[in-house]
Amino acid sequence: MKNVSSVFWIVIAITFVAVLWGAFSPETLQNVTDQIQTYITNDFGWYYLLVVSLLVGFCLFFIFSPIGKITLGKPGE
Repeated sequence: MKNVSSVFWIVIAITFVAVLWGAFSPETLQNVTDQIQTYITNDFGWYYLLVVSLLVGFCLFFIFSPIGKITLGKPGE
């Protein structure tokens, strides 16, 4: 772990707090996460559907276009 940035430690701290919250007060954590999920589903469901549809279309374009015939790696692999 030579090059550990501060982002790593921040994520570790947030994860540790979330695990402790779930261990000591699971009902509260469930209520909060249910509210967050409901908010995201109600307010951003259209955005999620749009992004997923665009990504599927993007992948299909690459599969069936001439770009899809480009091989990655060395010749013969």
